[in-house]
Amino acid sequence: MHIKTNLYSIDLSFAAINVLGSVNDQCYDEVYNVDSLHDIDLTKTLCVYISCASYSKKIAFISSCYSSDENCAVLDDNILTILQDDIVILCLSTEKFSVWTRKS
Repeated sequence: MHIKTNLYSIDLSFAAINVLGSVNDQCYDEVYNVDSLHDIDLTKTLCVYISCASYSKKIAFISSCYSSDENCAVLDDNILTILQDDIVILCLSTEKFSVWTRKS
């Protein structure tokens, strides 16, 4: 999924190699396992690439194997909201990278 505004360019896609239990996490600026998932066979890594004039970031989110990268995000000003699964809501300020979760 690609989102582009006059300030930001954001790409979201699943990694070919799962970050959970891998040394592959070193190529990311930040890695979040918000739900503390442990089973590598039941997870995927959602990669979020954020770039603007002043910086670029590559962030990995460990998510359930049932999550989707299609139509999963909305950018409003500098707030990127990413929805994964039916139990996690991730909200990022594209400058602060704060993460909130909410379980239903």
